[in-house]
Amino acid sequence: DFGQQKNCPPFRCTSDHSAVPKSRQKFESSGCNSMGGGMQMFAPGAGNSGSHIDPCCDKWNACYQICGSSKQHCDEEFKKCGENTCGKLSNEEEKKNCNQSASLNSMMISMGPCRMFDEAQKTACTCVKSSKVTDYRKDAIRGFYKKYAPDALDDDKVKTLAEKANTRAKMAGLFRKLVAKYPKCIKKVKDPQQAYMEDMMKKVKEEKKDEGTESDVVDDSEETQEL
Repeated sequence: DFGQQKNCPPFRCTSDHSAVPKSRQKFESSGCNSMGGGMQMFAPGAGNSGSHIDPCCDKWNACYQICGSSKQHCDEEFKKCGENTCGKLSNEEEKKNCNQSASLNSMMISMGPCRMFDEAQKTACTCVKSSKVTDYRKDAIRGFYKKYAPDALDDDKVKTLAEKANTRAKMAGLFRKLVAKYPKCIKKVKDPQQAYMEDMMKKVKEEKKDEGTESDVVDDSEETQEL
């Protein structure tokens, strides 16, 4: 599963069913840390948080969680986002560091396995009978607006959007536009692997601290005997 994978198989349903977004969608991002399927911890400079490309990483994470997206498209959009973001920087040193970080992250995700993408699609999609696809698409669109942009919710708009997004690819494209328009729909979370590594480092520091405390204790048994 490891290697230069340009794309991964789409989420599939049985022949009489079609994949549609779940009505209650959620988008989470651990920033740039999760990119590359956890390989960032072995690549200095990749996955750095607090960088100019953090919004690009958030969009990339959300893209994987949109039912009907393709891994290749999400990865290519991240590359474009990084190039555009870094290109707008006026400080040459910041631009250089930004480009290096974006390029390294882009390389890591292109080498990353399909597992992360597959799991995200499995969570985002549900299989329904082909005759009910349009209704489920309406529910998904309505659900997004209701949760993330209630002031913009309009039944006529929902109906029109569902009619226009009448294929799996178009529906995915619609939600990528909605996520880009309402970026606050992306919830920031800590990467599980990063949290695990931080806990490990914390335990190591605590153990070293305990060892230091024990070594500071003076064994005065011999001195006591001499007295």
